[in-house]
Amino acid sequence: MEATAFVPNSPIRRPYLMEYDSNGQRLSETPFSEDLQLDQAYEDARQQYFKKLALLSKLPTLDNNTLLESIPIQESAVDTILKASKFILGLSAYTGGVLLKQSSGILMERNEGKGTILTTAHLFCSRSPNLDVWLGGQEYARDAQVRVQLLQMDDLDDIEAPGELIYLDEQYGFALISVPMIPPETVPRFCTELMFSEDIILLGRDKWDLQIGNGKVMNNGARSYQRHHYMYFEAEISACAFGGAVIDLEGNFIGLIANSVDFIPSSTILRCLDLWRSFNCIPRIHLGMKLFGIRCLTLVSREKISRKYNIDYGLIVKEVSGGSNAESHGVRMGDIILTVNETCIATAIEVWVH
Repeated sequence: MEATAFVPNSPIRRPYLMEYDSNGQRLSETPFSEDLQLDQAYEDARQQYFKKLALLSKLPTLDNNTLLESIPIQESAVDTILKASKFILGLSAYTGGVLLKQSSGILMERNEGKGTILTTAHLFCSRSPNLDVWLGGQEYARDAQVRVQLLQMDDLDDIEAPGELIYLDEQYGFALISVPMIPPETVPRFCTELMFSEDIILLGRDKWDLQIGNGKVMNNGARSYQRHHYMYFEAEISACAFGGAVIDLEGNFIGLIANSVDFIPSSTILRCLDLWRSFNCIPRIHLGMKLFGIRCLTLVSREKISRKYNIDYGLIVKEVSGGSNAESHGVRMGDIILTVNETCIATAIEVWVH
């Protein structure tokens, strides 16, 4: 019997322990021999072989997650995705050393030695008993330990860094995380221009691995059990990408992925952040109504309303709270609101959408 030689820095070759007959013909491989010294040499060579395989598997070119492209991406969008991906980070939240949630985030601001990451409040949600968010009951572990998966360039190993929650808004569903890091020289471009049926790309991370989805902005309004500031997309993305970015084909960041079907548009996020910087909170006006945009209805419903009332834009009153100012002013279910503070709803929608 003999063991093949194994040199750690040589090309990878798996060691074998072979048995030969009296004529020098090789027999089947044997897992052990009567020679203890030979057995030990074989086992050492075998361990070296697996160690070297493990090292090679860490190379980006041989990573087990390095797969052939399965998502149809336009060639013109490839550079856009790679540039935008520099601002997409993975996040993990732990309570008592146990993983609570995993999500993604957008590096949106930078200062000396720190970066500010925008992510979903879902990262901290420890209890959500109701599908209908209007019923409440959600609980958030604001003291959860956050780990941020930082992106390292060149041959440096990717690392995790502790993050600090600096703000969480339960109503709008986003959070801000501060993390010590060397931020890039630029920050993403947040754009408030958005068109229904626009082509979009979804970007998130599973730890350090980029997650990609593509689709379109849907011409849908909020469902009865969801927040009304959501917009909807038709695309597929994994749950760990929640908190990641919705970008257009120009690389502009136009929203934050809130869930598997919806996102928070950048216009809402930027408006909220301006309020937070000014007042250290985000004040919310309680109208005492649930509203639904005519433009979000089906064409059949829009045509009927236009034919019956000669109205093409506006907000339909779905519910009115008892004792609210809206009720005292005579607002009832089924009414259509055309102006707010003397601003035409149609004008406001055109400015926001276009």
